[in-house]
Amino acid sequence: MKLWDGASGQETATLKGHKESVLDVAFSPDGKTIASASFDKTVKLWDVDSGRQVTTLIGHTAAVLGVAFSPSGAESPR
Repeated sequence: MKLWDGASGQETATLKGHKESVLDVAFSPDGKTIASASFDKTVKLWDVDSGRQVTTLIGHTAAVLGVAFSPSGAESPR
């Protein structure tokens, strides 16, 4: 994935880590984290400022089709 600065039009980072196609992305409400969902059955969290992968969420049995953050940034009830 590539991260671009909308104001300047410049590429700011290339986020590498998924083994297959990325199907969806979401920015956290504070704009500091990106979540990416992939056909490789994982969700990855990325630090926007550094472009580094923070963690990988595993255990899905099929492609992850979507990701979202709570608008308030709070964990959703289970």
